Amino acid sequence: MPPASAVKTVSSGDSGLALPQSLIGKSFDKKLEELSRPIYAFWALHSRLASGTLVEFTLRQRSTMKSIISAALAACSLLLSVPSSFAQSQTQRGEYLVTIMDCTGCHTPGTFLGKPDMQRPLAGSEVGFQIPGLGIFYPPNLTPDPETGLGRWSEADIIKAVRTGVRPDGRQLVPIMPYHSYGKLTDADAKALAGYLKGLKPVRNRVPGPVGANEKPSAPYLSVVMPQ
Repeated sequence: MPPASAVKTVSSGDSGLALPQSLIGKSFDKKLEELSRPIYAFWALHSRLASGTLVEFTLRQRSTMKSIISAALAACSLLLSVPSSFAQSQTQRGEYLVTIMDCTGCHTPGTFLGKPDMQRPLAGSEVGFQIPGLGIFYPPNLTPDPETGLGRWSEADIIKAVRTGVRPDGRQLVPIMPYHSYGKLTDADAKALAGYLKGLKPVRNRVPGPVGANEKPSAPYLSVVMPQ
């Protein structure tokens, strides 16, 4: 029997079922080794029956084989349940993506003032960015609040905005939102990201609206100052 640590995927017939590498580690290898023993034993008995080398059983042998088959079926059932656990981990994947994409670095209140309010993560910023020639833009509320956030956006709306910079109302996001880079997200990661944002606790927080280049802002903003 090969050691469980050498097993990298678990397949079921022709279904193409396989565990992703992200689920394979020491704890999983140990569990896989435990579950694999009755399956290997069952395969061994099956092979002997098929080859004719095991012709008859005593009652004790029959009882033993029955136990092995039952254990093998139970082990297969447990192994086949792993994809459900993987599906649940998409929320964790979404949280990971939000973290490495530094969404909180712009969209959390207080961040630009040096005091991020982690009781309201991703609820939008009260400090904007000034882009010369375009105006001042405030990072919006990304929580699913229906009035001040993304509550009325679908996951498809979020994915389109992240990848292309186009909002559901057709407005183009300013390039300070790095949608050109985020456009490289895989379908799975884009869906995990959107699902995570839709699953956040809604926070009612209306951020200031965009200010035109010739308009006077009423809220603080960051600006680029050229040396004189």
